[in-house]
Amino acid sequence: MTVEKATSLHIVDDDALVRNSLAAVLRNASYDVSVHSSGVDFLEALQSLNPRCVILDVRMPKMSGLDVLEVLKQDHPMIPVIMISGFADVAMAVKAMQSGASDFVEKPFNANDVLETLKRVLDTSLSSNAKTGTNADTEALFNTLSKREVDVLSLLVQGKQNKVVAGELGISPRTVEVHRARIMQRLEVASFAELVRISVQSGLKID
Repeated sequence: MTVEKATSLHIVDDDALVRNSLAAVLRNASYDVSVHSSGVDFLEALQSLNPRCVILDVRMPKMSGLDVLEVLKQDHPMIPVIMISGFADVAMAVKAMQSGASDFVEKPFNANDVLETLKRVLDTSLSSNAKTGTNADTEALFNTLSKREVDVLSLLVQGKQNKVVAGELGISPRTVEVHRARIMQRLEVASFAELVRISVQSGLKID
């Protein structure tokens, strides 16, 4: 099932450059886009809006992306939310997904990353059966990982750098890099954001 392009998307980001460049990418792809400079502004306007999807920055002043997500999901649990996250905010992005966000896009992002993530999220929200098949397929892929690879993965998706993971597991940073590459190959993912997404959806234990 494919979502129509004329979709009400709302971008919430305090960074004008990110906000406007992202809006331009989506408008060029024929999406209907509105922008908001803060979570407070977005929530104040929410009652008069009918969002099809919200793209929400993790770090913002006054109200963080996590705070906005919590309020949004209380009254509108079915609206899909995509988080925008820098690498340093991966742990926060994981927490957001555990709190109901659908996916996240890691900065710096390119147009294809954003459009592919958006299409996946919108298509999945339209199909009640999409998640079932995905979970079964994902579980089979995770079963191919060794215990060491699972240990490495669980630390990586917390946003820990390779050298930190290496120190906690008593291995070299180079070995962590090798494990990471092998994990991504076995799980058939092309980006770290996608790796985090399927890890959270699979129920991987993340302390």
